[in-house]
Amino acid sequence: MTLRSLHQYLTRRLLAVIVPLLVAVGGIVGGYAGRGEVAESDAKAALAASRAKERILMTLQTVAEVPRVLATLVAEHPPEERRLRRMLIRALQVNPDIYGMALAAEPGGLYPDRNEYCLYAFRQGGSIRFRRLDSPTYRYLRQPWYQRPRKLRRAVWSEPYFDAGGGEALMSTYSVPLVSRTGRFLGVATADVTLEALKGIVETVAV
Repeated sequence: MTLRSLHQYLTRRLLAVIVPLLVAVGGIVGGYAGRGEVAESDAKAALAASRAKERILMTLQTVAEVPRVLATLVAEHPPEERRLRRMLIRALQVNPDIYGMALAAEPGGLYPDRNEYCLYAFRQGGSIRFRRLDSPTYRYLRQPWYQRPRKLRRAVWSEPYFDAGGGEALMSTYSVPLVSRTGRFLGVATADVTLEALKGIVETVAV
């Protein structure tokens, strides 16, 4: 899924809350609205929709840049886990729109001595937690967020999905393939944004 198509999808889904919010905030419910009030309500909704679309697009662009940088750094110099954890923590601390990030290695790729390796950092209860996704129950190598960039050899947004066993949230993932100088596929760096967070953007600009 491209940034444009994801943006359009999320906009259609999330902007559905704008008009009800404006109605509630403006006190329009429960009485007769004259033509002037209706026109004003429509204008407010249009303005809020435009602002929300801009904010959502900016958020998605900002989120996408972070795994791009991570992919470039680790493809050249694969970090040991302690350093990787520090990198992921720092990335989440300075990018509040990102819910979680992962570094997923191709077997024998980024880490030649390892079969499977996937470290995921995510927000939980005001803290940053870690979860290993190279488990028999999650099977990261079969996940669409890993398979699509592996096949296409380019960065892609996933369609919204519930990440059971991973982030445990309704989200969309931006996946960036890690590629060596010789063109060998090494793995994937990802960043997640939750639909709840994007809904919060819509609610903020609608008020």
